[in-house]
Amino acid sequence: MEVTSRVEQLTGAVELQAYQQRAEAFWQAETRCLYRGAAGLTPDLDLAKVYQEYGDLFSRETVLALIGSTSAQPAVRSLAAYAAFRYLQGSIAAQDDEIFGRMASSKLNVEGEEIPFFAADRMMANEGGVLKRRAIYEARRQVVQRDNPLRKQRWEQMQALANDLGFDNYGELCDRLKGLQLYPLYLMAAEILEETEAMYRAQLPAFARQVVGPDKLQSADVYYLMRGKAYDPLFPPSGLKEAVYSTARDLGFDLDQIQGLEFDAEPRPQKSPRPFTAYVRVPDEIKLVINPVGGYSDYIFSLHELGHSLMGIAIDPQLPFINRYLGDDTVGEVFAFLFEDLARTEAWVSERVHGLQTYLYLQHANFIHLMSIRRCAAKFMFEYEYHTGALEGDPAERYSELLSGRLQIYIPPDFYLIDMDDGFYSAQYLRAWILVAQLREYLQASFGANWFKNRDCGAYLRELWRAGQPEYGEDLAIRIGCDGLDTRALIRSLNSR
Repeated sequence: MEVTSRVEQLTGAVELQAYQQRAEAFWQAETRCLYRGAAGLTPDLDLAKVYQEYGDLFSRETVLALIGSTSAQPAVRSLAAYAAFRYLQGSIAAQDDEIFGRMASSKLNVEGEEIPFFAADRMMANEGGVLKRRAIYEARRQVVQRDNPLRKQRWEQMQALANDLGFDNYGELCDRLKGLQLYPLYLMAAEILEETEAMYRAQLPAFARQVVGPDKLQSADVYYLMRGKAYDPLFPPSGLKEAVYSTARDLGFDLDQIQGLEFDAEPRPQKSPRPFTAYVRVPDEIKLVINPVGGYSDYIFSLHELGHSLMGIAIDPQLPFINRYLGDDTVGEVFAFLFEDLARTEAWVSERVHGLQTYLYLQHANFIHLMSIRRCAAKFMFEYEYHTGALEGDPAERYSELLSGRLQIYIPPDFYLIDMDDGFYSAQYLRAWILVAQLREYLQASFGANWFKNRDCGAYLRELWRAGQPEYGEDLAIRIGCDGLDTRALIRSLNSR
C-alpha cells in the first residue's frame, strides 16, 4: 500500500515534473565530477558527496515506485532506469572512489621509469619496442590484478542490489529497464562472429607481421597495431580541429558559433585514454574530450565524439529532462558511429589525405574496425553470461577463452572485471553498430553516397536529434524502413571493405 501510494505521487504530472527538475540538477553535478576526473583535471571524483546530497532522489522506496509504474506509463521507464542505476551507483560510490583513487595514484615501474597507470595505454600505443611495450602491459596487468578483489566485491554488491529491487539478476534489471533485448542480441553477436570469422582470420597475419614480424601477436601489441603510427603523416595533429569543424560545416553546423561546446584535446598525464562527450547541461554545456595519442585514431575518436556533440547541441532545450538526457543510449551511439566511420570512408579521406599510403591506411583502419566489432561481440557474450547466471565455471577463464578465441590473441583472465562497463554498455555499442549500418544505407539511398556533404542530410539529422533519444533503437530502425535490428547490413558493410 505504501509503495502504491508513492507511485501515485511520483507519476502525477506536477510531482513528476518536480522530480525531473531535481534529477537534472543531480545529473549536472555528477557529470561535472565525472568529466573533471576523466579529463585529468582532478585526482578525486568526490562522487560520494554528490550522491549524499541528492540521495533522496534515488532511495530504494522511490526506485521501487518508479519501477512499479512503468507498466502503466511506458514513458516513465527511462526515468525508472535512470533512478535504478543511480541507486546502484550511489550504493557503491565509496568503492568506486577507492578503486579510482588507487588507479590514479598507481605508478608502473618499467625499466626504471615510473609511468602513471592511466598513461599506460597511450604509452603502449606509441612504443615501438616490443619488449618495453609488453613490460608496460605486464606492469599494468599486475595493478589490475591487485585491485580485482575490490572489483569483484563491487559486482557482487550490484547483483545483490538488483535482487533486492525484485530482479533475478543484474542482467534482467538492465534488460527490462533499458529494453536491450539481450538474448536476441546474444544470438546476433554469435552470428556476426561466425559470418566474419574467415575474413578476420585471413587478414590478421599480415597486420600482425607489420607489428611483431614472425613473432606471435600479444595483447600489448594490439595497442601499437591500432595506433597505426605509419600513417601519422597523413593525419597531422595540426589538421585535427579543421577536419572536425569542416565535417560539421559540410552538414550545415558551424561549431564556431556554438557557445556551449568545448573541444578539449589537450594531453594531460591523468586524462582518461578513452575519449568521451560530457552532457553537463543539454544543450548549453557540452564537453568534447579526447586524449590525443597522434595519428588517425585522434581523427576517428574526434569524429565519434562529434556525433555525440552535434546531437547534444541540436536537442530542443524546451524538452523535459527525460527527453534531453535519458532514453536508449543505442540511439546516441548510432550517430557517433555514423560520423566515426567517415575516417574509414574513401570519399571523406581522399579530400583530406593525399599520398601513396592512403589505400594502405584504409585497409588498416577497416581491419581495426572489424577487430573492434568482433571484440565487442565477444565481450558482450561474456557479460551476458556473467550477468544473467548463464556462465558456468571460472568467469575470468571464460572471459579469456571467449576473447582469445575470437581475436586469435591471448587475452589474460585478469582483465575480466575492469573490461566491464556498467549498464551493459557493450550491448548498446553492439546494437548501435548493427543499426548504424542500416542507417548508413538509408542515408546513401536518400541523399547520395556523399550524404555527409549534403546540407539536406544535415537538416534531416538535425530533426532526428531535436527529440533527443526517447525512442529505442528498434523504433529508429522502423523509421528508416527496416523491420528492426538486422545484422545483414553490418555484415554487408564489413565484407565490402
